[in-house]
Amino acid sequence: MIVTHTDLHPSIQKDIQTIQETNRAKAAADCNLTMRDLLTLNSTIQTTSAIVADLSKQIQTALVEVGVPYNTYTNAALAESTTPILLQNKKILTPNQTTESDDALIALTLGPVSLSPPAIINRTFPATFGWTTLQQLVADASYSLIAPSGTRAYTQPYLQQLQQLNQSSQLQRAGSFANRSLQGVSVECLNFQSLFSTFVNYYSTNTGLIAKSAAIQSKTLAATSNYVNTKYGTIFPPSLLENNNYLNGKGTGGVTFYSSKNIHYASTPDDSNDRPLRATAADVSNCCAYVNAAVVNFYSCLPAEYIITTPFYKLGYGVNDIFSIYSTNSLAITSSLNNIYIQLNTEQPLNNMDIAGKENFNITNETTGEYKKVFGKLLTQGSSSGQVTQTIVQTPAKFPIAPLASLDHFSFNFFLDTMVPLSSLYPFLTTGTDWNAIIQIDEQAAAFKN
Repeated sequence: MIVTHTDLHPSIQKDIQTIQETNRAKAAADCNLTMRDLLTLNSTIQTTSAIVADLSKQIQTALVEVGVPYNTYTNAALAESTTPILLQNKKILTPNQTTESDDALIALTLGPVSLSPPAIINRTFPATFGWTTLQQLVADASYSLIAPSGTRAYTQPYLQQLQQLNQSSQLQRAGSFANRSLQGVSVECLNFQSLFSTFVNYYSTNTGLIAKSAAIQSKTLAATSNYVNTKYGTIFPPSLLENNNYLNGKGTGGVTFYSSKNIHYASTPDDSNDRPLRATAADVSNCCAYVNAAVVNFYSCLPAEYIITTPFYKLGYGVNDIFSIYSTNSLAITSSLNNIYIQLNTEQPLNNMDIAGKENFNITNETTGEYKKVFGKLLTQGSSSGQVTQTIVQTPAKFPIAPLASLDHFSFNFFLDTMVPLSSLYPFLTTGTDWNAIIQIDEQAAAFKN
């Protein structure tokens, strides 16, 4: 059995890549940029994005000092000076709300925190915790640096946390923490005001650069899509034309599932296999229903040994990377780890080869081998995709009478070394799974004596 993925012909790939580069150069020229300028633009975006990430992280850390849970606000919200912000005593926060903990990271995947600020924010005197704006917080933090001793402008707890806010806002270099491959740039952030203004400036610059790059990319994709649909629209199937799937050079063969897509659910080794998946966020796009259908329909028929041998199953972890259990994309690039058994018509005495299985005396003392189970064994172990395997170890079948009258068909079943049926391992129709067989039937003629 050879499983391959049918890619686009190299000449078609080259044609699409050439026209894509041409369209990219035209789109860049429309923005008064050369291709070298475009490369510089993308490099600058990488640098400014890293700087914005470091500055944002410092602001999030500093805001904890005035009772704002870590990762409460997005970069877009932090860049807007009129964003309402709820200040409170830092002692109210739990440990998970003060650092970049696992809970804080999971909170990012759930989206921004839903807050309900009042329609009108009234400022009290003396100023204290409660609803305010980032602009007013910057003003309060700046005044706290020069406020005379015993000032009555702020309550004492609020003043103390404003001073802590300024101390936590100090930063001398940004851009090298979010991206270790970059050297970063020098920034002079001595207090919250300078940190906030530096963040807003870099965020505005980065947003503008990303918008320009996105416009060029959008024009490039539109022009390339128009070219491909015009030239190959009657050749490529709709599934290849949708979402510009032809740009990755892949054809229609095979099935690809992307790995590292975690699904969170409550799990212990004793859970039943039919437990429902629990989404981690509100599913407004029906995505979780699609994933659930993929799990039930695609993976539910996989042999148990492909599931129970994983550390996630054994240890009962709550995060299971289901899409790494088996990926058909890997079959095209990795060599086979198994030989393949062939089983012919089970209703006739064609299968005369015995097989042996792995012994596990913790389960049973009985043998796991089977008597007269298969017709032969294809030696495919170590072969890679595209290679031809012709060696078969077999025990030819012998009939006491002429079999030609009863051999009106042949049915084939394929098994791995562990006797896992390939029909369970590949629960889908796939192209490129080609094999040929020549069946030789010898009939012995005898002479009758009167």
